[in-house]
Amino acid sequence: PFVFQSLQGEQWIVREQGAVVTSPERFSCALTHKLPSCYLAEMTVKLNGHEGGIAIGADEAFYGKGIFLHIEPRHGRVNVISGLRDRPYVGYCLPFGVEQECFVQPDEQGAYRLQILQSGELISVYINGQALSLRAANAKDGSLGLFAYAGSLEVSDLKVFCCKE
Repeated sequence: PFVFQSLQGEQWIVREQGAVVTSPERFSCALTHKLPSCYLAEMTVKLNGHEGGIAIGADEAFYGKGIFLHIEPRHGRVNVISGLRDRPYVGYCLPFGVEQECFVQPDEQGAYRLQILQSGELISVYINGQALSLRAANAKDGSLGLFAYAGSLEVSDLKVFCCKE
């Protein structure tokens, strides 16, 4: 089972294979234990609200380190922002901070199916079958994080498989 530590905002409810938060008017984030340098993480994400997402390789400060996948359902896209470019409040995304984006809609159940493969500083992300390839030197030796801004985020079916080093 995963242990998520609430870092900011509302309290996260931890489930056997995921976590959920409802944060109607502010930013909330949580962090799990450190991940190995090579792993595959699979999860289902449901987002109801303005914005939320997954942090890859984050630390307790929740900015300055890692990669942040900002899911914006109203715009039908996922923005990728490096922790090096983000501000101390991850929930506030400025257009010039976006390094990559892909346009993706949720599935029929309103969910995003994510697969994240990280090997050192190389990261491949699949979101409902769409691929993003990233290079992130500042995402090594970090943790998996979750965040929501002005809405709710639910992560379920979370599984992490470690690779041989």
